Amino acid sequence: MTRRCSVFQTGLFIIGSLVCTLPAATGKTAAKPKNEPPQDRIDILANVAMTGGPVVRLTMTQHYSRAYVYVEHASHQLTLLDVTDGQHPSVVAQLPASEAGSVLTAAGDAALISSESAADGPTTAPVKTKTMTIVNFADRNHPHTVRQFANVTCSALDEHRGLVFVANDEGLWILHRNPAEDPEVQERYAHDVVYSH
Repeated sequence: MTRRCSVFQTGLFIIGSLVCTLPAATGKTAAKPKNEPPQDRIDILANVAMTGGPVVRLTMTQHYSRAYVYVEHASHQLTLLDVTDGQHPSVVAQLPASEAGSVLTAAGDAALISSESAADGPTTAPVKTKTMTIVNFADRNHPHTVRQFANVTCSALDEHRGLVFVANDEGLWILHRNPAEDPEVQERYAHDVVYSH
C-alpha cells in the first residue's frame, strides 16, 4: 500500500511538472518583465448597428445615474442611446427624420432640437429661420414635444450656467437646462444627514 501511494505521488509530480513547463517549452506564453510599467491602451467595448444613414453628430448627457448619447444622422433621424454600461449600450428611442433635427443641447432625457425651416413671407433681407423644439424622451415609446419655437433667427448657449437664448419674432426666450435631481442621491444624502450626527 505504501509503495502504491509513492508511485501515485511520483506520477502526479511528473504530470504536474510537464503541465507547468509545457507553455514555456512551446514558447506560446512569454513572461512579462517585472519592471515593465503598465501600458496605456484603448479597448473596444461594444458596437451598435445604426439605421438612419451616416452619423453626423453625437451629444453626451446624463440623467440621474444614467449616461446617454443623442445620435444625429444625415437623414435628420435622431437616436437616443443609453450608454450607462459601455459594454451593453441600448437604443432608448428614435425620432423619425420628419420630426428630428440637430440637438442644440440636452439635459438627460430632454433635448432642444433645431431644424431648418423656410422663411415665411417676403422680407427686406433674406433671413434663414429655424424651428426649435423641446422634446422629452421620458416615455421611450412615445417621445413628445414639450414646446416649439417657430421662426427662430438665432440662438446661443451659456454652458457654464446651463442657459440657452433663443430669438424669434416673439422676442428673446431664455431657457434653462435643468437636469432632474437623482432620487437615489437625495435618499443617500438624507440618510447621511440623519445618521452621521
